[in-house]
Amino acid sequence: MVQTLQSSYTTAYIWLLVDSETSMWVKGYTIQSPNSLYRVKALEVLRDGRLLLLNTFEQSSVSLQLYDSNTGTRTNLMDMPKEFKGGITLYTGSLLS
Repeated sequence: MVQTLQSSYTTAYIWLLVDSETSMWVKGYTIQSPNSLYRVKALEVLRDGRLLLLNTFEQSSVSLQLYDSNTGTRTNLMDMPKEFKGGITLYTGSLLS
């Protein structure tokens, strides 16, 4: 499980649930940006350690992004339509079985 906490418009902290029985969380990532991070939501931690993010820019546009903590870069994967208001569902199983 992944949770996002923002302390300002330029910093987001990503917390990871490491033990659900004791509710132990650890701060896994700190994302800093010179540009405004209006609202960032971490969706998934990928196997290679990159984060899949949903990033809202100044309440007008939403982008699906990959964040690489090794380089500190975010890569836009897809700009969402302006009408986008919902969440995203991720399927991690196989479509072949």
